[in-house]
Parts: sequence; C-alpha cells; structure tokens
Amino acid sequence: MNNEERIPVGEATVLILQHVAGHADIRAGEDGEEREIRVVAGDGLQIDASGNELSLSCPGACTLTMPADLDLRCVAIQGHAQIHGIAGAITGDTVDGRLLLRHTGPVKLRAVGGDLDAESVAGDLIVDKVGGDLRAVDVSGAIAASAGGDITASGIEGALRASAGGDARLTFASLTRAEHSVRAGGDIVCRLPADADVAARLRCGGRVRVHGQIPLEPEAGGEIRFVLGDGAAALDLKAGGDIRAGFQYAPGEEIGDAGIGQEFARQMEQAAQQITGQLEGQLVALARQLEAKLTESGAGDEIAARVQEKVQAAMRRAENNIANALRHVEKQAQRAEERAARMEARQMRGRPSWPEPPPPPPRPEPVSPEQRMKVLHMLNQGKITVEQAEQLLAALGGKGTST
Repeated sequence: MNNEERIPVGEATVLILQHVAGHADIRAGEDGEEREIRVVAGDGLQIDASGNELSLSCPGACTLTMPADLDLRCVAIQGHAQIHGIAGAITGDTVDGRLLLRHTGPVKLRAVGGDLDAESVAGDLIVDKVGGDLRAVDVSGAIAASAGGDITASGIEGALRASAGGDARLTFASLTRAEHSVRAGGDIVCRLPADADVAARLRCGGRVRVHGQIPLEPEAGGEIRFVLGDGAAALDLKAGGDIRAGFQYAPGEEIGDAGIGQEFARQMEQAAQQITGQLEGQLVALARQLEAKLTESGAGDEIAARVQEKVQAAMRRAENNIANALRHVEKQAQRAEERAARMEARQMRGRPSWPEPPPPPPRPEPVSPEQRMKVLHMLNQGKITVEQAEQLLAALGGKGTST
C-alpha cells in the first residue's frame, strides 16, 4: 500500500533522491502552499536530513511534490522519470529509463538510459550519455550531449556540442557568438536564422545541399565552407550521410512542401506533448484517488499493488502510442523535405542553358560636315548621280542626302 508522507523543508535547499527503485514523478508545488515535500510511495521510504540537505530513498515508484526553488539531485532512478516546474538546478548520476523535463532550471546528468525529452530549460542542458533519442526545445543555455539515437534541437540559443548515432535536426534561434559542433552517424538538417553571423564548415559521407542565398567557398579537401555576416560564431557539422543547410522560413513566407511538412510536424509534436502532460496528470490523480478509496475500504496491499501496476501500465502504453505517432509525423515531414529537394533538382536540370547574346555591332561614326559638302559639290557639278551620292554617303556612315 502506498502512503503519503509530508516532510517540512526547514532550512534545506537541496533534495537528494538517493535511490528510487521504480518510476519517479516529480513536480513543483503550487504557489502559496506549505514549504514541504509530499511523497507518495510504498512502505520502506527512508528520509534523512543533514544540514541543508534532505535525502530520500524509495523501495519502489514514487510521486513527489516539492517547492520549485529547491535544487534536485537524482543519484539513481531505476525506472522512468519526469520532472515538471523545478526551477532549481537539477543534477545527478543516472536515470535508467526515459527522462521528461518541462519548465526546469539548468540540468547536468551523467546518463539517461532511454530517451531524453527536454522543453523550456532555463540554463544549460548537459548530459554525458543518452541511450535513446534526444529532443531539446527552447534551452536558453548551452547544450552538450551524446545520444545513441537521433537528436532534434530547436530554439538553440547557447553553444551546441552534440553527437548522435542517428540523424540530427537543428534549428537555431540565434547564431552570433558561440561555437557549435555536431557529429551524426546519419543525416544532418540545419536551419539558420536570417541574421546569422557564422563561419560554417560542412563535412559528410553523402551530399551537401545548401539552400538560399548562401555564398559558398570553393570545395577543398572534401569540405564545404561559407561565411555569413562577420563570421563571429563557428559551426562545424560532420555527418555520415547527407547535410542540408539553409535559412529558416519567416512567418507568413511561402514555404513550399518541405516547410509545410516541418510546420505540420512541429504543431503535431506540440499537441502530442500537451496531450501527454494532460494524460499523465489525469492518471496520477486517478492513482491517488484509487489509493485513497482502497485505504478507506481496508483493501489489502496486494490489491493496491495490482491497481498501481495497472495504472502505470496504462501510462506506459499511452506514452508508447504517442511516441509512435510522433515518429510517424517525423517521417512524413522528412519525406516532404526529400520530395521538395528532388523537385528543386529536377527544376534546375530542366532549365535551358541559353547562350549569351552576341554583343551589338559598333555604331558607325557619323559623316563629317566636310565629307557631306564634298559629296554635294560633286552632285552639283554633275560628276555623280543622286543614286551614287546616296550610296557614297551610306558608305561613309550616313543614311542618304537631303534636298
């Protein structure tokens, strides 16, 4: 049977999750609530306080509500974890499963075993190793991570240093002063802001396609380089597959097939994330209600545990279905981009290569007044006819005589 513990924060500034032997759902409390930590967990919860630190160990899954301004240190979480609204620094060692971050402070972790999905991070996002895919949206600081799967990063403002076993899709919010380096085993798609000041270096095992008015330097040693603005930022991209780089589309601009695909994917992703958050909140609330009812009715621990397992299984199935839908949308957007690239290539091949028109012949110099007078004098003396006078004036550059 799960129990709820209420722990006064006191002088503590750091909450340490020393060990969680299951999933962890961590959320910020509402403004105006008591400064306390509420933990819903099974029997065997251990609580230790030392100086400015509170330490918790849970023998299974736990749901935790804490003040938003506390720092959070996650030493070992053996299941999935989701963290919402914690403005303090989030540090730690390992999350064995997936990690979901929403509206948090800076993050620095050693390893995430599954996917990492981070959105609205106020500060740096640093994770040494991500076993699955990495998605980072609106991170105000630097991003440094190594992912075994794909990397999708948008709204990039700080320095980016990342490597992906799969593809990388990058959209920069600003590109003016930092150094950025990305390595990908697959393809890289990179969208640049219109006001980018960057010196770029592109290397790949496939083809490099650059769209927009980007001046390319001559290819040398298998590298393609270009400079935009004053080149204050440095961008180094290396892909095992293809690289596509170009400017972002401005709002209201005609964006074509590829742009429509990206915009659709973005909207679908946002909607899916909203649905995920709502669904998770509803399932957590349902679990708490069921636990309260079972406690009131005196149901045994075995029944309560089975109910909890069913709720968690339903949550995992819903998350998997949404993840599959997002992957499908991502593939559709990628196919739209590929179709747009093929169409552009066909249009370029189909354009006729017209030869340059020959330069116009030089204009003849006009007949001087002296020459004209001589011809007219010969005409008056009867030495030449009118027709001969016209021919002579034409030969000299004139068009004929006037009477």
